[in-house]
Amino acid sequence: MAENLKTTKYNNGDQIPNVNGGWVDLNKGAYWWYDNDTKTYKDAFGAIYNWHAVGTGNLCPTGWHVPTNSEWTTLITFLGGEEEAFNEQRETATIHWEIQIIV
Repeated sequence: MAENLKTTKYNNGDQIPNVNGGWVDLNKGAYWWYDNDTKTYKDAFGAIYNWHAVGTGNLCPTGWHVPTNSEWTTLITFLGGEEEAFNEQRETATIHWEIQIIV
């Protein structure tokens, strides 16, 4: 995919509830926008989904899927390990994160 997922509906058309981050004890699929700020973060980050939403298998557009742990491991290995994978996959600017230098 070329961008972060920001759907508010499953691929079968069912609505995903927006819970504004309050899903600690929730036992159904839900999403929220980072910092509950759609205007600022929707395009940058997409929506944040809980495991129940991911686990339905209906979150991504038809023909796509959320990567399995095995697929993530394969990608990390292909990119040269965790640190290299992080460096390859993060945005190059520091618009959405701060650099921490560990001495």
